[in-house]
Amino acid sequence: MRSLGATDLDLLECLLDQHPGSPFFVKDTDLRYVAANRAMARLCGLTTGRELFGRRAGDFFGPELASHYEALDAAILVAGHSMTNALEPTAAQDGDPAWLLFTRVPVRDDDGKVVGVAANARRLPSGFATEECYQRLKAATEHLRRGFDQQVSLREVATRTGTSITQMERDFRKVFDMTPSAFLDSLRLDHAKGLLGDQALSVASVAHACGYVDHSAFSRRFLKQVGTTPTEYRRGERPRPPAQEH
Repeated sequence: MRSLGATDLDLLECLLDQHPGSPFFVKDTDLRYVAANRAMARLCGLTTGRELFGRRAGDFFGPELASHYEALDAAILVAGHSMTNALEPTAAQDGDPAWLLFTRVPVRDDDGKVVGVAANARRLPSGFATEECYQRLKAATEHLRRGFDQQVSLREVATRTGTSITQMERDFRKVFDMTPSAFLDSLRLDHAKGLLGDQALSVASVAHACGYVDHSAFSRRFLKQVGTTPTEYRRGERPRPPAQEH
């Protein structure tokens, strides 16, 4: 994958400026903004994305929150793996507390080296869910992110976050539009995509590293969700069209 050039960034900004509830940014390896849309600018108390260029999160957010955001971005730069559906609180410059649903992905140059991090978020509307719901979900998703490579008991996750499995199911469907099991699968498959770039790892090794006991089950799940087998994905083949039901 080649790195994003100036024209690419301009096009992305233009496209994502049309989504006022979806902050977007790209940072370089020094964690300085090199692209942002108007939604991100408003979150930082500015008017245009270009006002963020060359600056860092600490210029707009409190020390604790800025440090947390930069730790997430730095993890993407180091590991080279995507992070999807990350639920994060923020303190917007307009004074309104808000929750964001983030996706962060590495930006690579022509040689595959990670040269930045791109992120897009959906600002969840006020009143969409209670603060308690968001806090429970954040705790639950952090448990899943830490243990996705192991055999995970969703009932235990619910208990640890002070809720029932039924309530956790409702919370996940409301905010993520998926079940906790589907969320766990998405974590595993995102990690698998990064590991498949290492030609020294067998598909079975990747499956085991992502918490799948049976690599055949992993391959079937990967094909269903991604549209290619793990081996085809490693070769860079395009996803297959979905099968037509008769």
